[in-house]
Amino acid sequence: MEPRKKILKQLKMGTTEILILAILTKGDRYGYDISRDVKERSEGFFEFKQGFLYPTLRRMEEAKLITGYWKDSASGGPDRKYYRLTRAGRARLEASLEAWGDFSKRFNKMLAMAKD
Repeated sequence: MEPRKKILKQLKMGTTEILILAILTKGDRYGYDISRDVKERSEGFFEFKQGFLYPTLRRMEEAKLITGYWKDSASGGPDRKYYRLTRAGRARLEASLEAWGDFSKRFNKMLAMAKD
């Protein structure tokens, strides 16, 4: 794997939880819907594969950041598991956004010297 792709992969993995929490601020979603929304909003930059997304959702549920519940499918298909943001999840998102702002501000400042 070329260095740029490897770095992007690592950066993306570190932002997965924040992205999922952010999507859930707009309402309850099921897994595929979360994945599709993230992909659309990021113009294809972020893409969650099922083998990665569902274990992440499970970990987040165990950490009480989100809660899941089953609901009938509107299309008549199998029931879907929907996820909802919890108070703890909202608090984690707010802390993450604040930390991300601090980090990116200082990181960009440091990178600016490479352009000089």
